[in-house]
Amino acid sequence: MLGLKQGLFSKDSPTTSNWTPSDLLLTRNGSSYWWSSNYGVGADDLSAIDDGDPIGTWVPRKNGTNATTRLFIDQSASNKDFLYDKRYVYSEDSENSKFTLFDAVGGSAQEFTLDGDFYMCFRVRFGTFTSGADTLWQDLNNTSKDFCRIQDSDTIRIKINNGSNRNFDFEESDLFDTDIWYNIEIIRATEAIEVFVDGVASTSNPITDAGNVTLDRIFAVSDGHVSDFIIIKGFTISNAERTKLKAYLDRLGDTTYMPGGLQT
Repeated sequence: MLGLKQGLFSKDSPTTSNWTPSDLLLTRNGSSYWWSSNYGVGADDLSAIDDGDPIGTWVPRKNGTNATTRLFIDQSASNKDFLYDKRYVYSEDSENSKFTLFDAVGGSAQEFTLDGDFYMCFRVRFGTFTSGADTLWQDLNNTSKDFCRIQDSDTIRIKINNGSNRNFDFEESDLFDTDIWYNIEIIRATEAIEVFVDGVASTSNPITDAGNVTLDRIFAVSDGHVSDFIIIKGFTISNAERTKLKAYLDRLGDTTYMPGGLQT
């Protein structure tokens, strides 16, 4: 059985040291975005914030030819449920924080509709773990019909357009634990969906589902951190690019941006 540090992406290449996820955006236009917790995190009015402050907005990087504006805005009940924690986005909301997609501060709610190939990657860390509730993405108006969530300690469940539950299982029991960073990839190529955690494939890969994915909310988690979220619409990425991305994300630790322990 392969552990999470084995398999296809077990070794970093020195040639990836100057690579960042921006390279993915440079070669793909359209609805391709990279949210990084070290960039674009601000108050409700987009102004700069300090460590420990509540987060109101999160603006992504994108391809320079992409004229479409997208950002996540905290829509939690108190509007203070995401905190800036050592330059990471920290969800501390017992009702699950709600980062919702908009086109501008004070603008209109938006959504991503993925009707073909796509690539998504989350780098996340759970302070506590709530099986069947910790959600990576969902459709705000149809939370039970379109979602990707951590179903249990070794299963990721995806549901698309109110279709069948798609359970992506992993051989490693108790895969998800607290206070550990995970890179979670969701890929669809020609209707075949695959899920990877730290480069290790689900034993359920691939599962065919051609339904339209609708999402406008990410990281509905009651206690956890997210450092990066990448979404690429209409394209997948190569194994070489995935190797570079994993190497980049793996270099991000608890104290990459600031010293001191993270909140849990």
